[in-house]
Amino acid sequence: MQSSILILLCLVSIAAACPGLFGMGELQNMQSTSVDSSKAVNGALEAKQLNRFVVVCSETPFVFTVRADTAYCGATKNGHNCHAFAM
Repeated sequence: MQSSILILLCLVSIAAACPGLFGMGELQNMQSTSVDSSKAVNGALEAKQLNRFVVVCSETPFVFTVRADTAYCGATKNGHNCHAFAM
Protein backbone atom coordinates (compact mmCIF):
# COMPACT_ATOMS: atom_id res chain seq x y z
CA MET A 1 0.00 0.00 0.00
CA GLN A 2 2.76 2.45 0.90
CA SER A 3 4.62 1.76 -2.34
CA SER A 4 1.45 2.48 -4.35
CA ILE A 5 1.06 5.82 -2.61
CA LEU A 6 4.73 6.64 -3.23
CA ILE A 7 4.42 5.81 -6.93
CA LEU A 8 1.27 7.93 -7.20
CA LEU A 9 3.01 10.88 -5.53
CA CYS A 10 5.96 10.55 -7.89
CA LEU A 11 3.68 10.51 -10.93
CA VAL A 12 1.78 13.56 -9.69
CA SER A 13 5.08 15.39 -9.08
CA ILE A 14 6.31 14.57 -12.59
CA ALA A 15 3.03 15.63 -14.20
CA ALA A 16 3.00 18.87 -12.23
CA ALA A 17 6.61 19.61 -13.20
CA CYS A 18 6.13 19.13 -16.93
CA PRO A 19 4.57 22.51 -17.80
CA GLY A 20 7.29 24.49 -16.04
CA LEU A 21 10.23 22.14 -16.26
CA PHE A 22 11.89 23.59 -19.35
CA GLY A 23 9.87 26.79 -19.65
CA MET A 24 6.41 26.24 -21.07
CA GLY A 25 5.87 22.51 -21.40
CA GLU A 26 7.67 21.77 -24.67
CA LEU A 27 6.19 18.27 -24.71
CA GLN A 28 3.05 20.00 -25.99
CA ASN A 29 5.03 20.15 -29.25
CA MET A 30 4.61 16.42 -29.80
CA GLN A 31 3.81 15.56 -33.41
CA SER A 32 2.34 12.59 -35.28
CA THR A 33 5.57 10.51 -35.27
CA SER A 34 8.29 9.94 -32.70
CA VAL A 35 10.94 11.35 -35.06
CA ASP A 36 8.97 14.54 -35.67
CA SER A 37 8.16 14.86 -31.97
CA SER A 38 11.81 14.53 -30.99
CA LYS A 39 12.80 17.26 -33.45
CA ALA A 40 9.94 19.56 -32.38
CA VAL A 41 10.56 19.20 -28.64
CA ASN A 42 14.31 19.59 -29.14
CA GLY A 43 13.73 22.69 -31.29
CA ALA A 44 11.48 24.25 -28.66
CA LEU A 45 14.10 23.67 -25.98
CA GLU A 46 16.86 25.07 -28.19
CA ALA A 47 14.74 28.14 -28.92
CA LYS A 48 14.73 28.81 -25.17
CA GLN A 49 18.54 28.51 -25.29
CA LEU A 50 18.58 25.57 -22.91
CA ASN A 51 21.73 23.70 -23.79
CA ARG A 52 21.86 20.89 -21.25
CA PHE A 53 19.03 18.50 -22.03
CA VAL A 54 18.27 15.23 -23.78
CA VAL A 55 15.06 14.40 -25.65
CA VAL A 56 14.17 10.77 -26.33
CA CYS A 57 11.04 9.70 -28.23
CA SER A 58 10.04 6.12 -28.96
CA GLU A 59 7.10 4.21 -30.38
CA THR A 60 7.70 1.44 -27.83
CA PRO A 61 7.86 1.84 -24.07
CA PHE A 62 11.31 1.60 -22.53
CA VAL A 63 12.78 1.50 -19.07
CA PHE A 64 15.18 4.13 -17.77
CA THR A 65 16.64 5.21 -14.47
CA VAL A 66 17.70 8.71 -13.46
CA ARG A 67 18.88 10.29 -10.26
CA ALA A 68 16.09 11.49 -8.00
CA ASP A 69 17.18 15.13 -8.37
CA THR A 70 17.14 15.07 -12.20
CA ALA A 71 14.61 17.39 -13.83
CA TYR A 72 12.46 15.20 -16.05
CA CYS A 73 9.28 15.39 -18.05
CA GLY A 74 7.50 12.71 -20.07
CA ALA A 75 4.35 12.45 -22.16
CA THR A 76 2.52 10.02 -24.43
CA LYS A 77 0.66 11.18 -27.52
CA ASN A 78 -0.17 9.75 -30.94
CA GLY A 79 1.05 6.28 -29.98
CA HIS A 80 4.55 7.26 -28.88
CA ASN A 81 6.36 8.40 -25.75
CA CYS A 82 8.71 11.34 -25.35
CA HIS A 83 10.94 12.10 -22.39
CA ALA A 84 13.05 15.19 -21.76
CA PHE A 85 15.84 15.12 -19.19
CA ALA A 86 17.86 18.06 -17.91
CA MET A 87 21.56 17.34 -17.58
